[in-house]
Amino acid sequence: GVEGPRKLVAAGVAVVVAHNQHERAGVLIAPRGHALDDVVLEAESATQRGGRVAKEAAGFTGSGFVQFAGAKDGQLQWTVEVPDARIVALELRYSQDGDGKPVDVSIDGKAAGQLALWSTGGKLTWGWDRIPCQLPPGQHTIRIRGLAEVNVDHLNLIERF
Repeated sequence: GVEGPRKLVAAGVAVVVAHNQHERAGVLIAPRGHALDDVVLEAESATQRGGRVAKEAAGFTGSGFVQFAGAKDGQLQWTVEVPDARIVALELRYSQDGDGKPVDVSIDGKAAGQLALWSTGGKLTWGWDRIPCQLPPGQHTIRIRGLAEVNVDHLNLIERF
Protein backbone atom coordinates (compact mmCIF):
# COMPACT_ATOMS: atom_id res chain seq x y z
CA GLY A 1 0.00 0.00 0.00
CA VAL A 2 0.86 3.67 -0.13
CA GLU A 3 1.86 5.14 3.23
CA GLY A 4 2.40 8.75 4.21
CA PRO A 5 3.86 10.42 7.28
CA ARG A 6 0.65 12.28 8.05
CA LYS A 7 -1.34 9.54 9.72
CA LEU A 8 -1.33 6.86 12.35
CA VAL A 9 -4.68 5.16 12.96
CA ALA A 10 -5.55 2.55 15.54
CA ALA A 11 -8.62 0.92 17.08
CA GLY A 12 -11.21 2.97 15.22
CA VAL A 13 -9.85 6.26 16.50
CA ALA A 14 -7.76 8.52 14.29
CA VAL A 15 -4.53 9.97 15.55
CA VAL A 16 -3.06 12.31 12.99
CA VAL A 17 0.61 13.17 13.19
CA ALA A 18 1.27 16.27 11.09
CA HIS A 19 2.42 19.86 11.41
CA ASN A 20 -1.14 21.20 11.70
CA GLN A 21 -2.70 18.59 13.99
CA HIS A 22 -2.01 17.20 17.45
CA GLU A 23 -2.64 13.89 19.09
CA ARG A 24 -4.22 13.28 22.49
CA ALA A 25 -5.60 10.04 23.85
CA GLY A 26 -5.99 8.48 20.41
CA VAL A 27 -8.37 11.10 19.01
CA LEU A 28 -7.82 13.31 15.97
CA ILE A 29 -7.52 16.92 17.09
CA ALA A 30 -7.19 19.88 14.73
CA PRO A 31 -6.02 23.12 16.41
CA ARG A 32 -8.08 26.30 16.08
CA GLY A 33 -7.52 28.04 12.77
CA HIS A 34 -5.86 25.05 11.06
CA ALA A 35 -7.41 23.07 8.21
CA LEU A 36 -8.34 19.39 8.39
CA ASP A 37 -7.08 18.86 4.82
CA ASP A 38 -5.25 15.61 4.19
CA VAL A 39 -6.73 13.78 7.16
CA VAL A 40 -7.03 10.12 6.17
CA LEU A 41 -9.04 7.74 8.35
CA GLU A 42 -8.02 4.25 7.28
CA ALA A 43 -10.85 1.72 7.00
CA GLU A 44 -8.75 -1.14 8.37
CA SER A 45 -8.28 0.84 11.61
CA ALA A 46 -11.95 1.73 12.03
CA THR A 47 -14.33 -0.07 14.31
CA GLN A 48 -16.14 -2.32 11.85
CA ARG A 49 -18.94 -4.83 11.49
CA GLY A 50 -19.45 -7.28 8.62
CA GLY A 51 -16.12 -6.86 6.84
CA ARG A 52 -12.60 -8.22 6.94
CA VAL A 53 -9.22 -6.56 6.51
CA ALA A 54 -7.69 -7.54 3.17
CA LYS A 55 -4.64 -6.74 1.04
CA GLU A 56 -5.46 -8.54 -2.23
CA ALA A 57 -6.09 -5.38 -4.32
CA ALA A 58 -3.32 -3.03 -5.40
CA GLY A 59 -3.28 0.71 -4.75
CA PHE A 60 -4.72 0.85 -1.23
CA THR A 61 -3.38 3.26 1.38
CA GLY A 62 -2.34 2.30 4.89
CA SER A 63 -1.91 -1.36 5.77
CA GLY A 64 -4.91 -2.71 3.84
CA PHE A 65 -8.60 -2.11 3.20
CA VAL A 66 -11.88 -3.55 4.48
CA GLN A 67 -13.69 -5.97 2.21
CA PHE A 68 -17.46 -6.31 2.65
CA ALA A 69 -17.97 -9.46 0.52
CA GLY A 70 -21.28 -11.09 1.37
CA ALA A 71 -22.16 -8.39 3.90
CA LYS A 72 -25.69 -7.02 3.90
CA ASP A 73 -25.30 -4.12 6.33
CA GLY A 74 -21.59 -3.61 6.95
CA GLN A 75 -20.44 -0.70 9.06
CA LEU A 76 -17.33 1.43 9.68
CA GLN A 77 -16.93 3.92 12.51
CA TRP A 78 -14.26 6.52 13.40
CA THR A 79 -13.89 9.12 16.17
CA VAL A 80 -12.61 12.65 15.54
CA GLU A 81 -12.36 15.83 17.63
CA VAL A 82 -12.35 19.43 16.48
CA PRO A 83 -11.90 22.47 18.76
CA ASP A 84 -14.04 24.77 16.61
CA ALA A 85 -16.84 24.40 14.08
CA ARG A 86 -15.80 23.02 10.68
CA ILE A 87 -17.52 22.48 7.34
CA VAL A 88 -15.88 19.47 5.71
CA ALA A 89 -16.38 16.98 2.92
CA LEU A 90 -16.38 13.35 4.00
CA GLU A 91 -14.84 11.55 1.02
CA LEU A 92 -14.96 7.75 0.92
CA ARG A 93 -12.43 5.85 -1.22
CA TYR A 94 -13.88 2.50 -2.33
CA SER A 95 -14.00 -0.06 -5.13
CA GLN A 96 -16.76 -2.31 -6.43
CA ASP A 97 -17.77 -3.93 -9.68
CA GLY A 98 -21.50 -4.42 -9.18
CA ASP A 99 -24.43 -2.08 -9.17
CA GLY A 100 -23.86 0.30 -6.32
CA LYS A 101 -26.33 1.36 -3.69
CA PRO A 102 -26.32 4.34 -1.38
CA VAL A 103 -24.89 3.98 2.11
CA ASP A 104 -25.93 6.00 5.14
CA VAL A 105 -23.56 8.40 6.88
CA SER A 106 -24.22 9.58 10.41
CA ILE A 107 -22.40 11.89 12.77
CA ASP A 108 -23.04 11.38 16.48
CA GLY A 109 -26.01 9.14 15.64
CA LYS A 110 -27.75 11.76 13.47
CA ALA A 111 -28.20 11.30 9.71
CA ALA A 112 -25.66 13.34 7.73
CA GLY A 113 -26.61 12.10 4.25
CA GLN A 114 -25.86 9.29 1.85
CA LEU A 115 -22.91 8.35 -0.31
CA ALA A 116 -23.85 6.90 -3.72
CA LEU A 117 -21.39 4.08 -4.23
CA TRP A 118 -21.44 3.65 -8.00
CA SER A 119 -19.56 0.90 -9.79
CA THR A 120 -15.88 1.81 -10.12
CA GLY A 121 -15.41 -0.65 -12.97
CA GLY A 122 -13.96 -3.42 -10.83
CA LYS A 123 -12.75 -4.36 -7.39
CA LEU A 124 -9.22 -3.34 -8.39
CA THR A 125 -10.28 0.18 -9.45
CA TRP A 126 -10.61 2.75 -6.67
CA GLY A 127 -13.13 5.61 -6.81
CA TRP A 128 -14.51 8.29 -4.49
CA ASP A 129 -17.76 9.82 -3.40
CA ARG A 130 -18.22 12.67 -0.94
CA ILE A 131 -20.80 14.59 1.02
CA PRO A 132 -20.47 17.92 2.84
CA CYS A 133 -21.20 18.09 6.56
CA GLN A 134 -20.76 20.32 9.58
CA LEU A 135 -18.71 19.34 12.61
CA PRO A 136 -19.43 21.50 15.67
CA PRO A 137 -16.69 21.80 18.32
CA GLY A 138 -16.04 18.59 20.25
CA GLN A 139 -15.58 14.86 19.74
CA HIS A 140 -17.63 13.14 17.05
CA THR A 141 -18.42 9.62 15.89
CA ILE A 142 -18.61 9.23 12.11
CA ARG A 143 -20.40 6.04 11.02
CA ILE A 144 -21.05 4.60 7.56
CA ARG A 145 -23.75 1.89 7.40
CA GLY A 146 -25.18 -0.28 4.65
CA LEU A 147 -21.86 -1.40 3.17
CA ALA A 148 -22.33 -4.51 1.00
CA GLU A 149 -20.18 -6.10 -1.72
CA VAL A 150 -17.68 -3.22 -1.61
CA ASN A 151 -14.05 -2.66 -0.64
CA VAL A 152 -13.38 0.45 1.48
CA ASP A 153 -9.89 1.95 1.64
CA HIS A 154 -10.32 5.11 3.72
CA LEU A 155 -12.33 8.21 4.58
CA ASN A 156 -10.81 11.64 3.86
CA LEU A 157 -11.81 14.74 5.82
CA ILE A 158 -11.40 17.66 3.45
CA GLU A 159 -11.98 21.19 4.70
CA ARG A 160 -11.22 23.02 1.45
CA PHE A 161 -13.46 21.54 -1.23
